[in-house]
Amino acid sequence: MKHIAHIFVAVLYCLTSTASAAPADQAQAAYKNGDFEKSSKLASVLAEKGDAEAQALLGLQYKTGEGIEQNDRLAVRWSRAAAEQGSPAGQLTLATLYAQGSGVPHDMVIAYMWLELSAAQGNQEAVSARNVARQRMAAGDVKLGEDLARKCSAGLYRNCDKSER
Repeated sequence: MKHIAHIFVAVLYCLTSTASAAPADQAQAAYKNGDFEKSSKLASVLAEKGDAEAQALLGLQYKTGEGIEQNDRLAVRWSRAAAEQGSPAGQLTLATLYAQGSGVPHDMVIAYMWLELSAAQGNQEAVSARNVARQRMAAGDVKLGEDLARKCSAGLYRNCDKSER
């Protein structure tokens, strides 16, 4: 079941993210073609240079272990770097990491906040996940997640998961 969820997230990631430069396009294309090793190598170089979509892709690959050794700590690092640049794909992956407690403490309020931010940018996977989370969370926690999302957006996505509650 966990493997199916990873595949689902990966497919939706490919459908919702956009690449900004030719090398990023190559990393995305390699990922879509199942050449995960090539994708992770290309994304790694771009991620180090600050490319948000490459960071999001690399974060996803560290989360799933596709083409690179699975590593929750690095999944969080790269997903957060992308999320803080406003990448909907990075925000979605970071939300799933918080929801699962993978590499970060389990925190559905913070997960909801990242889902809200990603959904606000049109990420349909995030919209669906946010709606499911909303049904399972207490109303007060949903409101807190929404409030944090507003503050995060106003702060240009910086230090959002370190907000005081």
